[in-house]
Amino acid sequence: MATNDIKELIPPKNLRALAGGRSFMRGEEYFDEEAVGPVSEKSGVISAKVHGTRTY
Repeated sequence: MATNDIKELIPPKNLRALAGGRSFMRGEEYFDEEAVGPVSEKSGVISAKVHGTRTY
């Protein structure tokens, strides 16, 4: 799965509702800075590593 496709798979309003406003905004910044990846899907679960001040 290409990282750029993730925004097409999960509507941002759904992510914001799950993560909360502050975490969503920080996640968007990490994503836009290409600090997220690789993105993978297994059995309907989407996951990725986030490289910020530490790896999440």
